This record gives sequence, structure tokens and C-alpha cells, in this order.
Amino acid sequence: MGCERLPRSSLRDPLGIATWPLRGLGRDPERTPMQWDAGPNAGFSGGEPWLPVNSDYRTRNVAAQEGDPASLLSWYRSLIALRRSKRALREGSMGFLDLDCEVLAYERRAGGERVLVLLNFAARPRRVRLPLGSTVLIGSARGAGETLDAGELELGPCESLIVSD
Repeated sequence: MGCERLPRSSLRDPLGIATWPLRGLGRDPERTPMQWDAGPNAGFSGGEPWLPVNSDYRTRNVAAQEGDPASLLSWYRSLIALRRSKRALREGSMGFLDLDCEVLAYERRAGGERVLVLLNFAARPRRVRLPLGSTVLIGSARGAGETLDAGELELGPCESLIVSD
């Protein structure tokens, strides 16, 4: 249910019941019905779901995100398609790079293929050093196909970037 707090009477998880009203100690908020559309019960069921539907279901649902290229659904679909298209992301070796304490950076390699993943977890820009020139495969703030030179690169706040050489 996102950030909404479930009423105690709706809880089903024993840990959530025992620790209510503390947040984050039960699984129920993450187990609410899938929000498929803006219909009754978010399109999840014609019956009464065992947990309440999140109140934002009319605007946050699969049908609403289906045609939006900037939606989280589209982002995940793009990531899945990228994984399927790159052997290194499916079965390659993995090595972490020490670029910045707030940037998770790792590379995956398989055969002659190399993919670099950069995830800025900071709420501010971070500078990292790209070891090789690269082409953007997918990014939260850069377009696929964009060329990046080796050297200094500024990642925006919370930016994710997947590149290949």
C-alpha cells in the first residue's frame, strides 16, 4: 500500500499484528492486491480481497502505466529486454568497481561483451571515472545510444546508467 498505514483490523501478518503501530515490521503493506486498473478492487478480484486495495489505485495501476514510456512499468520492461539481449547480463562474471562510496558500480563480462552498471544512491550529483569510452544502453537520465568518453562523468542524483563499450 505504498506509504499508507493499514488499519490494525486489516492486518493478517502475525509480525505486523504483534508490532502494530510500528511501520515496516510486517509484510502486509507489500502484499496488498495488484493494482491492474481503475475498476472495483483495482481489477484484482470480483470478490473482497483479503487485504485492502491502496487508495491510489485509480491513478497508479498497470493500465495507466501501459502506454506511458516514462512509467516505472516501461522502465522495468526495458530493463528486462536489455537483460535478454545481453549475454553478459544473463550469465557473465561480475566484478565491483570502487568509483565512489555512494555509487554502486559493477561490470558484467561474457565472451567479448562488457556491460557497466552505475547506480548513484546519493540525492546529489556524484563524479565517477569511466575506465573506457562507452555507449548508453539504458539510463534514467540519458538516452540509449548516447556516447560517453572515458574519464570524468557526473551522475545526477539517484541516476542509474547501464553502458557498454
